Amino acid sequence: VCDEDNEILFEFFLERKPNIPDTFSWALTEMEAGEQEFAHLEGQAQHRESPFRYETACVPRISCLKFNMWYPRYVESRFYDSSAYSIRLDGVVYSENQLKMGTYGNHKLNKIIKLGNCSVETVCNATAEDLFAMDFEVSAAPYNYCEYNSLYESSSAIDTADFIFKLSKESEINYENYYVWGSDYEGFEVNKTYSFMTCIPNDECAKFSFATDNSVTYYKIFQNGAELTQRVVHTSKDDFEKGLTTTNAGVCVSGTLSLVPGGVVASALAVLALLVMSL
Repeated sequence: VCDEDNEILFEFFLERKPNIPDTFSWALTEMEAGEQEFAHLEGQAQHRESPFRYETACVPRISCLKFNMWYPRYVESRFYDSSAYSIRLDGVVYSENQLKMGTYGNHKLNKIIKLGNCSVETVCNATAEDLFAMDFEVSAAPYNYCEYNSLYESSSAIDTADFIFKLSKESEINYENYYVWGSDYEGFEVNKTYSFMTCIPNDECAKFSFATDNSVTYYKIFQNGAELTQRVVHTSKDDFEKGLTTTNAGVCVSGTLSLVPGGVVASALAVLALLVMSL
């Protein structure tokens, strides 16, 4: 049980697929400026154990964290790991999908998720990169959603194909080069809050695109701790971005920026909790 005044709960869910190497490992570390790290959680999956793993750790309420999942660089067998996982902090989903790791094709052997209250100096190369982050809460599923998608008729999940957003270089059309997009998640649960953060080049234009009719209660986007409030709603029939609401990022940031106190990026729920505690 965590100390509610000073700590929040980190959760890692993993459902392992059969016939894959048992050298899969993970570690949760707290990051500080100057590349200092403190380990809160470490582990390794073994086939002799249950395929389902649930790992938790109580971490400081105000902390910047990195969750690393990896296989050793040199793995003798050829494999593809599609095990399902979910990473959450204080109930907020930071990453949830299949691992999609392995030795086939262009798949990687490691995956790093940044989460918590982070600054660009802590998690990025501040001389060459900006820290981009987003918080959003999913509201109701699209109207008559279950009627035309029988796969979800008894679930609150919204398929990624019906929940479109992306962050990419300006005019980038290859999804493999997107910094983040909806398909990085397995799906979206109604009344659930999601968050992500990533480092992007600070000398290039980037654009965040969000389907105008997405089913969200709210979404907020940040660059280096400043909220980006510019919204361009594309409605013209001749506009190739019709149906999207876009915001410039990277070196092309425009519009109003609202600085988050302390210059750090924090999930909306974390900020709200701190405000309540201060009353």
